[in-house]
Amino acid sequence: MDHLETASGGPWVAGELAASDSRDVSPIQASPGRGWARGTGVRSYLLLGLAFGVAVLLVPQPLPAQAGETVEGRVHEADTDLGIQNAVVELEGYGSTLSDADGEFRFEGVLAGGYTLRVLAFGYAPDSRFIVVTGPTVLEIPLEVSPLPLDSVVVDMRRIDFEGRVRDPGEDYYLVGANVLTNQGTQTESDTHGRFRVDAYEEAPLQVSVRAFGYLPLDTVVTPDEDGRYVFDLREDSLVEKMVAVQVERLERRAAPRFAAGFR
Repeated sequence: MDHLETASGGPWVAGELAASDSRDVSPIQASPGRGWARGTGVRSYLLLGLAFGVAVLLVPQPLPAQAGETVEGRVHEADTDLGIQNAVVELEGYGSTLSDADGEFRFEGVLAGGYTLRVLAFGYAPDSRFIVVTGPTVLEIPLEVSPLPLDSVVVDMRRIDFEGRVRDPGEDYYLVGANVLTNQGTQTESDTHGRFRVDAYEEAPLQVSVRAFGYLPLDTVVTPDEDGRYVFDLREDSLVEKMVAVQVERLERRAAPRFAAGFR
């Protein structure tokens, strides 16, 4: 297998540019007809650098603890104080999480300000409130029991496989790795074809929350049908697109002087 060589004849190693800024950078050389040509090394370095920079940028990074505050709390029955597990807790701008076996939840890195907090749990009335974060915040969220209206003849609810797909309608392709939460205590991710499958009660209202990096969050309610197929369309988040464009532009500006030095 052929390997790439620098102008000095030594092997070229990915990441070699980062070892020292003071070293001379020479264009990559290889035999003609094998994918690399003389004079294209600078462009190749630029493309590799941009690809790496964008890949790192697109990986969601948690905010450092010192960048914000902790918002935590407990979801419980209003009458019995019993913790409610698998309640969907959504904090505006910070996504959704599920409460644990004791009804507890936690968000970290929340910046000071006002936010809407929504809580949904199967069999309970939803709760929505406005909170102001000025420091570590602890909340108690009591939910009132809200029995589901059932047909007078049908008394048993049957669990079924609820299947769906997550799609980007603008680009017309399906999204992999989208996080799917429901208020019936299930959580999963979409596969390489955008598909997902969760357990649900047939004919019982199902709250579905879909989250994917670079897209606006989607919250909707559907009535599961065993034969139904559901597509959840996510819209691109323009703010994230602008952030990516700014970072790519910065990478290009930083890389240009180094690559230009290779022609001197």
